[in-house]
Amino acid sequence: MATESASGFSVTFTKLKGQENYINWKFQMKNYLRHDNLWNAISGYADEDRTSLEERNRRDEKALSKINLMVDQCYFSYLMKCETAKKAWDALENAFEDKGLNRRVGLLRSLCSVRLENFNSMEAYVNEVMSLSEKFRAVDKPVDDEFLEAIMLQGLPDTYQPMCMALEHSVAVITSDLVKTKLLQDTSWNRKNTQAAMFSYKQKKANFNSSNKFKPKKPFCWNCHEAGHHKSDCTKHVQNTKAKESSEKKSLDKSADKDKKHEKKTEKGLFSALSTNSSQENLNK
Repeated sequence: MATESASGFSVTFTKLKGQENYINWKFQMKNYLRHDNLWNAISGYADEDRTSLEERNRRDEKALSKINLMVDQCYFSYLMKCETAKKAWDALENAFEDKGLNRRVGLLRSLCSVRLENFNSMEAYVNEVMSLSEKFRAVDKPVDDEFLEAIMLQGLPDTYQPMCMALEHSVAVITSDLVKTKLLQDTSWNRKNTQAAMFSYKQKKANFNSSNKFKPKKPFCWNCHEAGHHKSDCTKHVQNTKAKESSEKKSLDKSADKDKKHEKKTEKGLFSALSTNSSQENLNK
């Protein structure tokens, strides 16, 4: 919404829409009132200030009107009973400036889940990180500078690994401002082009896999180590098997013949012994 200050200066910022934009609205509204010399209606006047009571009341009315006009209609109920700018300011602060544990946990989750791939430009990515950092400051829990620079780097895709390595080995003192500057200087990131390239790569990979998924593989023989047939069909394997079987048969035949000859020899020896014993018995008679 565009408004005009007392000096004719045009001011443009979004109306208060609740907790989602309260931090930004508060910052803009504070500066808007300062520009028109109305912030004392909220912060109060110093003891040595000589502004007349009439002038103070007039400033308070103007500040209250500007606050009311910069709030979305659905939140008018918070302000209808407020008679001063200070009461209106405090009412909105109590309603939307949550400093509790759940608020801090939610901000931390949002900060740690920021990824460059979800933004159309590097500038939008950096702005989101810095905006979340300011929200932490608003709940009296400012983010450590070293942690903030790590958050900005961990949200980058793998293609930015060389930049991370260069910063790590740099002789300069690494701060969040340095990382932010380096990132904003990079204009190569374009979400649409990057996503198109990634989609093309994935599509080619999928096409390659699908074309080779059902492609039959040539059989391989582990006997002769040649492709084109299985071991059971290998001629060398068949020949070796037959030769082995033939060799085993011959060996068995020889063993059988040897056993037969041994049996005959044994029988002959027994028969000769029996004949000798019989002849000796006849002589004794």
